[in-house]
Amino acid sequence: MSSPPSCTVVGGGPVGCYLASLLVAQGLSVDIYEKRADPRLVADAGKSINLSLSCRGLHALSLLGSDQELMKSMKEAVPMRRRTMHHIEGEDTFQPYSNDPNEYLNSVSRSQLNNDLLTIAQKRGCKIHFNRGLVGIDFEAKVATFHNDVSGEDESVPYLTFFGSDGSNSRTRTEIERVSGVQGKTIKFESSYQEFEIRPNADGSSKLEDVEAFHIWPRNSPTFFIALPNFDMSYTCTLFNINSGPGCVEGWSDEKFLSFFQEQFPDVFKMEGSEKILEDRHQNRYSGLYSVEAPVWNYRGDVVLLGDAAHGIVPYYGLGINGGFEGAFHLYTLITRFSLDGSYDWEKAFTTFSGYKLSSDVLREQSIINANELHKAVGDPHFLFEKEVEREIEKRFPSQWRESHAILSFTNIPMDACGSRIRIQREIIHEVCKEKVTIDQIDWEQAKQLVSSRLSSSLEDEKIWYDRVEGETE
Repeated sequence: MSSPPSCTVVGGGPVGCYLASLLVAQGLSVDIYEKRADPRLVADAGKSINLSLSCRGLHALSLLGSDQELMKSMKEAVPMRRRTMHHIEGEDTFQPYSNDPNEYLNSVSRSQLNNDLLTIAQKRGCKIHFNRGLVGIDFEAKVATFHNDVSGEDESVPYLTFFGSDGSNSRTRTEIERVSGVQGKTIKFESSYQEFEIRPNADGSSKLEDVEAFHIWPRNSPTFFIALPNFDMSYTCTLFNINSGPGCVEGWSDEKFLSFFQEQFPDVFKMEGSEKILEDRHQNRYSGLYSVEAPVWNYRGDVVLLGDAAHGIVPYYGLGINGGFEGAFHLYTLITRFSLDGSYDWEKAFTTFSGYKLSSDVLREQSIINANELHKAVGDPHFLFEKEVEREIEKRFPSQWRESHAILSFTNIPMDACGSRIRIQREIIHEVCKEKVTIDQIDWEQAKQLVSSRLSSSLEDEKIWYDRVEGETE
């Protein structure tokens, strides 16, 4: 029997392929096992929902060097500079993501990004085994069992180090919980989602006026609709709705669903028409939303979880893929730091990586908060007023203040440091805006005093954390 590879990666999604590409570039042998068929050959092998790439994800991807520049998904990324909110009364409002025009989110096709990273991993020398779903792990013997969907047989695969990047329904995580006795949590949210599409006009132009925007139709309820732009002037859209009860659209007849859609999103209904809306409804499944809390990220010094397998979150902030890439980058940095002359201290790297859980907790917290904003608050005048005041505070005190979305999306300051600052800033905003309705009523001297007194220690903490991370990347 041939020797096992240095690294066995389970999960050929974006995060697993990204890490595999970095590891194989270090001279390590890497095998990737993916449950699906090759998505580059089978159009419906994976999710097509769009991703929102920000500074954190882009910083991590920059380690791919010239390969990143060749990625079709990055060449076709569409900037999203603001939220455009389409209210049911027909009025549109706007909310910039940053005061700096050079800071924006990037709408990227998940399927194209995954395909690009699979190709890079393969080109660099990774062996990729498709149609292999993980069945179990014998941690004592260091043997993983995969089911080959093509042959119908199980395959025993020995490993040296094992990376579980097999998503929010991770079998790797389940196996760790089985032997460690420490159970994590998979929390199902009250909402589910279904994908739709806004297609380009016949002449190839966009049906929505504001192309460089994240579009949202808030309805002050669990039901709302979003649209992310694509390079071809189409929009990948998502309908969020409750899981069960009278308002759940999943089991409704087409007639009832169309009536609901026309009432709630009349402009989208007019753009697409009943035929296209029903085509999307029948083609795309209604899927649940889950949050993962895994207390144990590594086992025995040779098995580690990363990405959604370790910290899956609801897709309400665009942080999931960025946190996944950032975590994989952090893990790779630790692996290379704890190595000498080709010898790797995997246990030390994996154990230290568990400290990233502090950042993943902030990911989860902010995603849930943003979920509430998308469901209800973006349609609330006082919420929009507070956002206006916050942007003005950032303009007046730029060295001390970054808006919560901006500090998470447009900096590489560790998320756990960001989390404490965001909580303090939220308290300041509520206090400054209390019993106010216009920006002219704001007491800017009060705002200055609150910023200076309450954010000073938080800023110092940020500096310490940022210096630490910069040191890790050297």
